[in-house]
Amino acid sequence: MNAKRKALAERILRLVREGQLVCDGKLPTERELVDILQESRQLVREAVIALEAWGFLEVRERQGIFVKAVDGADLTQGLDSLIAWPEDILPQAVEMRRIVEVPAAALAATRRSDEDVARLRACLDQLFRLSNAEGERDVEEGTHWNSLLHGTIVQAARNVLLLRVHEGLVGITERVIVPLRRRRIVEQPLLWSKRVFSQHQRIVEAIAGQNPEAAMAAMEEHLDGTSQGLREFDVTAFLRQIG
Repeated sequence: MNAKRKALAERILRLVREGQLVCDGKLPTERELVDILQESRQLVREAVIALEAWGFLEVRERQGIFVKAVDGADLTQGLDSLIAWPEDILPQAVEMRRIVEVPAAALAATRRSDEDVARLRACLDQLFRLSNAEGERDVEEGTHWNSLLHGTIVQAARNVLLLRVHEGLVGITERVIVPLRRRRIVEQPLLWSKRVFSQHQRIVEAIAGQNPEAAMAAMEEHLDGTSQGLREFDVTAFLRQIG
């Protein structure tokens, strides 16, 4: 788990246990949590998603964020598990991303707005710039624009529950994706970058052209490549190294 997200999750749980955030079993809204915790909205959202996944919080659509477990022993046990769980669950998370994002691309092709297409093309512009950069490539920046593109596609599907599931899955896989991309850039700098950009471009053009079948096929091809890379990557050794 990302160190900042884990630290914020621990802080939220501590405040909950101390009774500083909870009112009638409910936490403040996400916007209010951003102000209270003085953290970015994205980081707060990721921490809440992680706590929801572990059963401490429950996010109810149009109702708010509710506490499900505040017992001290339960909190300690859950937080200890946050360090080890990706090693076991990562293959399932990658599989789930494929299950979620392929049909999401089809929905996006039928429901996207002109604003969605403009945001996708803006992401493509940045990824094109990075794929053609001379010298050392900025892996973290590339990961940012890649995640933003995929998130925008799922947003364009206009399904809030689908979006929340996707955010959680991205959180699970993100810390392995960066070193995987760094290794591929070292091994195949130009070929890999241009191939991935071409895959992204086909996805965006299919969505812009409102072609759900083509969008699904392009997304499936792209995620198959990601799955193959993760299978080749020694995830277990990497997680033990940084755990």
